Amino acid sequence: MSILEHWAVTGGPEHTQEQLGDEIVFVRHRYTGLALLVAVPDHDGGPQVVTLQDPARDVVIVSRGSLYPVTITLGTQTVRCGPYSSDRVTFVPAGKRMVLEYTRDSSMLCVLIVPAGRLAAMRAGSAALGAPFGLRDDAALAELVHAVCRLVLRQSETDNPHIEQATARLAAGLGDNRPEEVGRADPRIALPPHKLRRVLAHIDANLDRPITLRELADLAHLSPYHFARVFKQATGRAPYDHVRWRRITRSTALVARSELKIAEISASTGFASAAHFSSAFQRAAGIPPLQFRRVVRPRLLSGRSFGSERGH
Repeated sequence: MSILEHWAVTGGPEHTQEQLGDEIVFVRHRYTGLALLVAVPDHDGGPQVVTLQDPARDVVIVSRGSLYPVTITLGTQTVRCGPYSSDRVTFVPAGKRMVLEYTRDSSMLCVLIVPAGRLAAMRAGSAALGAPFGLRDDAALAELVHAVCRLVLRQSETDNPHIEQATARLAAGLGDNRPEEVGRADPRIALPPHKLRRVLAHIDANLDRPITLRELADLAHLSPYHFARVFKQATGRAPYDHVRWRRITRSTALVARSELKIAEISASTGFASAAHFSSAFQRAAGIPPLQFRRVVRPRLLSGRSFGSERGH
């Protein structure tokens, strides 16, 4: 059975399985057997649930931020967080059941798929791979996943040794499964949820123009210095970094799902120029936007059943 037959996606009553299917991109690296799922959802605020239990594959997910709370259940363990804009890593070993509940906001999910046993075999000294975990805020581990994903997207045979090396580094990182230390928020510098929602909505509604720290702070009725501190505590990123993340998130969805020219996407998401946008996109995705479109667009599963990808 293919990974797509284990990756069950459901939404609210307004979404059918076929409609959700055209948001899923499946890329298999023909030379190494690794594969990648990329979810590129519409920004409609609707609920979405992903259920996965694949006995033949280990799965590592990077959820690239969310404007809404996210919940992941792994067996009997449930992890909740959000809204957040840092990359969060989830590890689902082969055979483990995962349920991911989130709200559609154009934020991408990058899902690395590795045949069961390969990551464990790459662990030095036959060390155990480690227990499953959800939504870990670990920038170094997220970058290890991204490094493999970028190479899979490039679809180049010459990358085979680089993929092997990057996958070995990822296996080493996944084995470091000590529980995450989560500090208690200081109530004296907290940003109330209703103010955070107001700021996040304002950012998303104004991505086509410059957004200043002062205007965001005014929305929260705080000084710029105080606002910057509480915003980072609430989301995991500084305000400037959050705005840049939302620009990349929105532009990625447009590159994958629209026929707009790169210059039009650049202008609509607030980049100074098409060249500036292309450079920022390549730093985030690892490949230029037009190459990303060439890889992703033909693989959108538009209306097909997930099982139709078997054997590809």
